[in-house]
Amino acid sequence: MSHKLHSTALLTTDFAILASGAITLTLPPADTQNGMMIFIKNVSTSIVTVVPGGPGGTDTIEGFTSSTPKTLTKQYDSLMLISNGTNEWFLLGNSIGDTFVS
Repeated sequence: MSHKLHSTALLTTDFAILASGAITLTLPPADTQNGMMIFIKNVSTSIVTVVPGGPGGTDTIEGFTSSTPKTLTKQYDSLMLISNGTNEWFLLGNSIGDTFVS
């Protein structure tokens, strides 16, 4: 059986996420996941929103806070992130839009 989720907190055991449908994904706290890498890919035509976690949503994704999250708006947009072990997820690469940006 499959379930459609609208929002979910990613687990520390998640490392590759294929998101289908409109969903908000919350990253684990960066300070407890030093060096954790995660790959997120939008396999649908819906918008996938990726927000940093952390205490009170204080983590960032290279400057993006929970109030200004990363969005995967097109089918096959993707993000590759790594935790710095304190309060930030670094962007290793993305294909948001039509071109790959590192």
